[in-house]
Amino acid sequence: MKRLALVVAAVAAVSAAIYSRPVVRAQGSEAAKAPAAAAGQAPAEDLFNGQWKINRSKSRVAKGESPLKEDITIRVEDGIEHYMVDVATADNVATKNKVDAKFNDGKWYPYTNMTTGKSTSQVMMIRVDPRTEYRFMKNAAGQSTGVLMRRMAEDGKSYTSTMMTLEGEISLVRYFERP
Repeated sequence: MKRLALVVAAVAAVSAAIYSRPVVRAQGSEAAKAPAAAAGQAPAEDLFNGQWKINRSKSRVAKGESPLKEDITIRVEDGIEHYMVDVATADNVATKNKVDAKFNDGKWYPYTNMTTGKSTSQVMMIRVDPRTEYRFMKNAAGQSTGVLMRRMAEDGKSYTSTMMTLEGEISLVRYFERP
C-alpha cells in the first residue's frame, strides 16, 4: 500500500508540473475556465460532464481491438465523479458498469457491474487539473491492475483515455468525442 501511495504522489506531482504551465487564453472560453478552477475558483461546468462516444478509428489497443461501442456518461458534482459506461465488444459481449468516486481523497471505490450489482474491481480517482484525471485500478483480489489517464482536449470536445500497465507500457489509447 505504501508503494501505491508513492506512485500516486509521484504521478500527481509530475502531472501537475507538466500540465500547469501558464497559457494565455481568451476570456470566457471553456479553456479559460480551466486555470480559474485550478486556482480554487469553480468553473461553471466540469469539462468532463456529459455524454461521450468512442471514436474507433482514432483509438488503438496493444492486443485485440477497440470495442464496437463504448458510450460513457460523466457527471461531476461536489468533487465526486459519477461515471457510467455501456460497452459492446467485437465478441458480442455487452456490459454496463458504474462508479461514483470522490477525487483526491485517497480512498478506493467499487466499480460495479450494473447487470449483476456486483463490484468487479475498485478505483481511486486523482484530479490533477480541470483537464487531467487519473484512475488507479485494482482487481477484486486487491492487486493493482494499472493506471488510466483521461486528458481533455483544449477545446473540450474530446478526450483521450490512456491505459498504462504495471510494467509502464501503454496498453490502450481510446479517443472519445461528444455525440
